[in-house]
Amino acid sequence: MASLQSDILRSSGGTSSPIGPGRTLVDVARSLNPSRGEFSKPYDFYDFYEPYFSPLRERDIRFLEVGVYEGESTKVFSRYFERGSIVGIDLQIRDIDFRGFKNVTYLKANQTDGDALSKIAVDYAPDGFDIILDDASHVGYFSLLTFLHVFPRLKPGGIYIVEDWGTGYWNTWPDGGSFQRFPVESYQGEIPKRLISHDHGMVGFVKLLVDIAAGGDIKGEGPFPNLGPHPFQSMNVYPGTVVIRKSER
Repeated sequence: MASLQSDILRSSGGTSSPIGPGRTLVDVARSLNPSRGEFSKPYDFYDFYEPYFSPLRERDIRFLEVGVYEGESTKVFSRYFERGSIVGIDLQIRDIDFRGFKNVTYLKANQTDGDALSKIAVDYAPDGFDIILDDASHVGYFSLLTFLHVFPRLKPGGIYIVEDWGTGYWNTWPDGGSFQRFPVESYQGEIPKRLISHDHGMVGFVKLLVDIAAGGDIKGEGPFPNLGPHPFQSMNVYPGTVVIRKSER
């Protein structure tokens, strides 16, 4: 797959205004984006993330956002993590005004380009990222490639997020499809061993993540990729988003 060079477009100028220690991600989003667009991140997502993000709020974290689009959530994360560094990448660079968001670095890169992602990690998070959020193509295979390239760059105990996995149920999406119903039949009169379920696109990717989470319960040849017996400390599936905490081990 053709790769794209990482043309670095750094934000410059301005200072960010304090938002107050008690304000949540939703509070910040509402203050920055009072008029929400069609592709604005749902407030529910910010609510899901709050318990994971709040302990890191005052730290000098490294946050990678894969998929910036118009930069709404990038600005929210910038204001919320004012002591951190936010690296946002996208396949297409847009004319986004990041003045006043001095901790944002905006880069052009393909989410499937391992060389570009590795260079970004070395340049901007040599000790690893604290948070990685995939809000890019919402195509299962592309998100899998992103995961393979950057999950190893996540710090132990770090947070990995996959957004909008429901596209796998959309028959209008490039790799999605209408929900598949399969009959469950017993095998030779015994309890059925397989409950065949829908696995198109992002839904299939999320179910692969479940296999990876199973780790130590899998005997013999494990799932691809093999990340060891306990790669995830936790994996929480929410409507539209998945939050993984990487194992400390």
